Amino acid sequence: MLSDQDIISELNKGATAAATGLVIAPFPREGRIDWSTLPLSDPQWSALDSPIQPASVDLHVGHIFVPETREESIGGANHGSMSHTIKPGHSVVVSTYERISLPASLGGIVFPPSKLSSSGILVSNIGHIDPGFSGHLRFTLINMGGRDFPLERGTVAVGTLLLFKLATAAAAPWLSRHNATEPKGEPDKAEIDALAKDFADIESRIARITRATAWRMQWRFGVLSVLIPAILGIGLAVWAVWFETGRSLSDRIDKNQQAMSEMELSLAKLNATGGSHVEVLEHEFVRAQVELEVVEQNVSELRERAESRRRGTGQQ
Repeated sequence: MLSDQDIISELNKGATAAATGLVIAPFPREGRIDWSTLPLSDPQWSALDSPIQPASVDLHVGHIFVPETREESIGGANHGSMSHTIKPGHSVVVSTYERISLPASLGGIVFPPSKLSSSGILVSNIGHIDPGFSGHLRFTLINMGGRDFPLERGTVAVGTLLLFKLATAAAAPWLSRHNATEPKGEPDKAEIDALAKDFADIESRIARITRATAWRMQWRFGVLSVLIPAILGIGLAVWAVWFETGRSLSDRIDKNQQAMSEMELSLAKLNATGGSHVEVLEHEFVRAQVELEVVEQNVSELRERAESRRRGTGQQ
């Protein structure tokens, strides 16, 4: 595997007229330094933010292509976007900012940067680079996290390139095997649209969940709007009978109060579970109706006894 010194040595070979070495160009401008114009002899190539690391090279986002976008629109096959925010569950295709040309004596492997992985970004179709390859690399990025992830051309590292020296040069490098005279370019529409824009189908799932939740909430509050007035009305009737008949009916009233307490517990249970268990709502609603009928029957008996008592008092 090539070290930073080996990488710079190969880049120097690629910069000669014979161009027998490695070519990675242009390097982006990051922060205070324009790496594309900085001489390879400058000690700043050993800085923390250098695109050349101890044994790797950082590759950055170039053009960004969004699946299901018209070719002539920004983000389409003919107009790669300079910046884009990947929503959770969405995917994009990106080309590298840097163009890479490997001599027949060098091969490479690309890994996703740890920053992308820790942010929930999955980088697919990443792997090795054959000796003799020339062009821009292309990757698919899928946001598997829970937050939006911004991309911007030339600033976000999308790949970590490791380079290896072959024991012997490849007899038939990548360009000759592909009968290619031009470096590999940007992806076409077929490549871009090979993956759905909403990879995890999150948008339609959210819409379905929202509609179902709204229906359950309407059902729940519809039940409560019927139960609450009924309970309050029966409670007032029970207390009215209490004042009319006196404390001699306390035993019957205690039974009704117990029934009311059970109904309040049922209502609390409805309130706690109504948002996610419609079956429990239906069961409790039927049970509440039965309890209401029992209470109404008790109230009717109380009223009859109160009326009989008043008649008996009048005869005395």
